[in-house]
Amino acid sequence: MIFESAVISHIGCRRENNEDNYYLNGVYRQDVEKDIIQFSEPQAKRKILAGVFDGAGGAAYGERASLIAVSHMAGYQDQVSSKSLLGEYIPSVNGMLNQEIRKNGSKMGTTMAVLSLEGDYASVYNLGDSRVYLYRDRRLMQITYDHTQAQLMQEKMADSPAGMYQEEFQYIREKHILTKYLGMKEARDLKPYYMEHIPVMKHDIFLLCSDGLYNMLEKEELGACLEKEKGKLPLEIARRLAGEALLAGGNDNITCMVVKAVSVDES
Repeated sequence: MIFESAVISHIGCRRENNEDNYYLNGVYRQDVEKDIIQFSEPQAKRKILAGVFDGAGGAAYGERASLIAVSHMAGYQDQVSSKSLLGEYIPSVNGMLNQEIRKNGSKMGTTMAVLSLEGDYASVYNLGDSRVYLYRDRRLMQITYDHTQAQLMQEKMADSPAGMYQEEFQYIREKHILTKYLGMKEARDLKPYYMEHIPVMKHDIFLLCSDGLYNMLEKEELGACLEKEKGKLPLEIARRLAGEALLAGGNDNITCMVVKAVSVDES
């Protein structure tokens, strides 16, 4: 399979800085002073390693956290797997972030949503609430897991009698708090969600994004936009999605990455 890819990261309409970052085959947002940045692969690739990282911590600490995570990802371009992430990458990055926390005396951390594409298969790995979606045959599917209090509450409601916890969920203020992220003190809790060896089909579109995109647009709106724009280049699709999120209010930083399976490798 051959893949085309592109990404756009935007400060949004209400934030003072952009704490998001991304990784795309060795390219990431190195100059964190740039609040709006885009990148498109100059030619189709047979292999993709991509990720979206949403930093948090206030001041410049969120930017620093996501930058540490993406810069360290470069060492795993050819060997990313659940084993390498859990055994090496996550403990290493988490340790670096905790050193920064002790040095600066300020909390900081970042989400992680990673997509690996090679041959006819995809794998996803995530911590936090940045997401990877798969768009196939007019259907948009989230293929990552949200590590949030909201997700835990929804699972609690699903296992309970109808109506129980509904009112509690509606008013709980902490529902968007992350339950897992890079920068946690307890590294033993940092087992990522992952799904490996997902078969890829021609015309599949993968969407990686921070919550600044999907909190502004309903799932149906994301799917409708992808259906309308699917014939265009990944950068055009990413621009359209980010633009729609900005028009909807742009309450947070917006990072949107689009990867298309465009043809079968005949070589």
